[in-house]
Amino acid sequence: MIPRRGISAAAALIVLGWLTSAASGGAGLLAPTFSIDYQGPTIGVLDSWLNLQIRQGDILSPAPVGAGPPLGTPGLGPMPTPGISVTHQFLGLGGQDELDALSYGHDDWPTIAQPGVPDILHFSVDRFAAGDPISSMNPPDVVTEGVRSNCEAAPDVFKLWPPMMGCNTSWLDGNGNAPPGTLGVGLLEMPWMMPNPGQVKWDDSIDALDIDTTLADVGGNNPIYFSLDSGFWDPLEGWNNTGSAAAHGFVGGDVLVRQGGVTNVYASAWQLGLNLFGGVDSDDLDALILVEDGDGIYNLANDLLLFSVRRGSALIGRMDFTMLGPIEEGDILSGMFGGPGVVPGIFIPAEFLGLATMRSGTFGPFNFADDLNALDVRTPILGDTNDDGVIDIVDLTALAANWFTAGMGWTGGDFNGDGKNDIVDLTALAANWFTVGSAPPVPEPGCVALLVAGGLALLRRRKR
Repeated sequence: MIPRRGISAAAALIVLGWLTSAASGGAGLLAPTFSIDYQGPTIGVLDSWLNLQIRQGDILSPAPVGAGPPLGTPGLGPMPTPGISVTHQFLGLGGQDELDALSYGHDDWPTIAQPGVPDILHFSVDRFAAGDPISSMNPPDVVTEGVRSNCEAAPDVFKLWPPMMGCNTSWLDGNGNAPPGTLGVGLLEMPWMMPNPGQVKWDDSIDALDIDTTLADVGGNNPIYFSLDSGFWDPLEGWNNTGSAAAHGFVGGDVLVRQGGVTNVYASAWQLGLNLFGGVDSDDLDALILVEDGDGIYNLANDLLLFSVRRGSALIGRMDFTMLGPIEEGDILSGMFGGPGVVPGIFIPAEFLGLATMRSGTFGPFNFADDLNALDVRTPILGDTNDDGVIDIVDLTALAANWFTAGMGWTGGDFNGDGKNDIVDLTALAANWFTVGSAPPVPEPGCVALLVAGGLALLRRRKR
């Protein structure tokens, strides 16, 4: 039976939430940017903002009615074709060059600055992904959207939520049509069509991703970090990759930086422990997280750089530096363990993302591990129990229902990770009441005062 004081606490908190919600702003969304694979059906289609043909080197953003340029937010249901936020020409690329990985250098890594706040990993996979049916528990996920079921995972973005092993779920649906209520970005899907090696693609595939892009990121003055495609044979696609990196004098394992109209190598493949086994351009960096310290120089001691390698890379199957196991396409890797010229270590295993691997025996019908196509990480707003991007009555209700209950975790209202729901968590929620996104504005003083006062009253009542 729920104690009477627990019911009183929940009721009081919920009433306070309704009282303050009338004066608060509405919900908003993050502005993702992304690229798409060179064979997708949206390649060559006119974008919604500039009326230019979309190419695989363009950085795109969703284009709902009335949004952009240069940034848009996802929307419900069928969406217009994405808009171009940054043209491939601005990045110094040709029309056939493929943008393989993307970062603006300020990706979140909350465990450094905010212990107890979960990392929310966002990622995409390619059209052959199957997902791990053992750890999967939060559909729609890679299992239900991948080749074990709907065959429409490639245009989607998944996130690890709740923040626990294997629990990925769809965050963005490519076209916004399925499941009902899912936000889309205007890409094309062809559900239930099983892909085959050597077959031209009939759906789009997100190839690079940043989920919380700002206007400054795409405004032309700040650095853009990216990687280009290697040229080796892809054993599942049945053809060579585009060789975009070599065409510009780089290799597919390099992380490049574009600023001031000039492209330089930010972190070389050798610095990351790539191209050690198959020679020049034998590894392809396929996903990227980067936290740059501001000096523009890659340094293992100061900069966080995480990545994956593409299917067919010579590194696949080699034992990682930390001896966790043979490296696979879905592993998130880091060169921080051994340093330049040393095999990278597995920072986050693919299984943690809920991806199929060879080492776990969860691989899909094509007998390959899932390929991690794109990657980003975000810190949730303090108080956002369900990570829907806004602090509202849903979050307040979750906290109230678990008031003074231990061990509930982030989704149950424990925002500082101290193992209990108390006034500290209520204060955090109140401070962000009805703020939206990952960079909340200063909250309205009236909302904070009401919520904190209510929490203090509850605390005094409990101590009597």
